[in-house]
Amino acid sequence: MSGSTTPPGWYPAPGDPPGTHRYWNGTEWTTGPQPMQQAGMPPMVGSQGTVHGRPLASPGQRIGARLIDAVIISVALGALVVALFFSGDDDFNQFTGFNIGYTLILLVASAAYEVGFVIWKGGTPGKLVLGLRVIQQEDGRTPPDQQHAFMRWVPTLLGYVPFVGSLISLGISILSLVWLFNDPNRQTVYDKIAKTYVVKV
Repeated sequence: MSGSTTPPGWYPAPGDPPGTHRYWNGTEWTTGPQPMQQAGMPPMVGSQGTVHGRPLASPGQRIGARLIDAVIISVALGALVVALFFSGDDDFNQFTGFNIGYTLILLVASAAYEVGFVIWKGGTPGKLVLGLRVIQQEDGRTPPDQQHAFMRWVPTLLGYVPFVGSLISLGISILSLVWLFNDPNRQTVYDKIAKTYVVKV
């Protein structure tokens, strides 16, 4: 295959058994032969906890990545809000009542961080530090496309629903933890909605 003409994806490789394919990253094959799945069916996790030829991230790795991300975004947002608050910008303080503006900052920053990094690098900084990547369920592509990346962030929006957002967010977090430890694909609420996996690379 030619890297200049063949885009990344799953293809039958010369010399491999019939009914199998490998992942071509645009330059070289990156997996061994994998059984082809039926159309529309997500790949099943192998006996070694692998999907699309890559090992699934462990629950500990997923939790560790989330903690790293929480620290990074908390420090960045805290610095920004403190800078705006003490800047003497009356328009900012009057507009926000220090509530609406802060919520808007959180929303925009969350989208930029969670969606932007996944589209750009295939994972948030926390995931990248631990060698994790988000891949598309159907073809193993990473970085995933914009739709997959955005859908992973959609559950976060529910946390901004007035009055009940915190409870919804807590419920999503608890359910995600339960699924992370019990789902054979280690998919959280975010993964199931977006149809993604998180793997170790």
